[in-house]
Parts: sequence; structure tokens; C-alpha cells
Amino acid sequence: MKDKNKKVESEAKGYNPDEGYFQALLKATQENPEPKSYSKQDRESHQKSLYSRARQIQILDYTKKSLTPVKMKKAPFKMKGFSGFKNK
Repeated sequence: MKDKNKKVESEAKGYNPDEGYFQALLKATQENPEPKSYSKQDRESHQKSLYSRARQIQILDYTKKSLTPVKMKKAPFKMKGFSGFKNK
């Protein structure tokens, strides 16, 4: 059964994966801002953990958006017999 007057659409329409990953990386950095120490090995492991956490956040955000319906915008209200404002 097809609904001709579809009232909702997915919030993930027009999703930009690069922007989504960037936003997820910001969230991951806010969750875990500093490495344990500043040795090369700890910095590399911290970066890897940030990248993997950002990927997880991106997937969760996209899934949440694709499952969330958004109401479609209605057409502007039209009044019968109203021709608009006239400049005099």
C-alpha cells in the first residue's frame, strides 16, 4: 500500500559523510581530550582510539538520523479571495 501524501521523510536525507565524521571526531575529542602521557607511543594510541571512537559516533548518529522521521513542510497557507497587499 503506497502512501501518496507522504508526510514524513528521513532526517538523514542529504547526509554528508565528511561533515558527519568531523562532528563525530569533535565529540570524541571532547570525551577524551588528553593522552595519558606525551610519549610517542601513547600519543599514537590516543589518536587511534579517537579515530575509532569517532567512527562509532558517526555510525550511531547516522543510524539515529535515518530512523528519525521528520515532518515535511506544509505549503504556505492560502486564503480564498485574498490577492495580497497592494502598494498605493
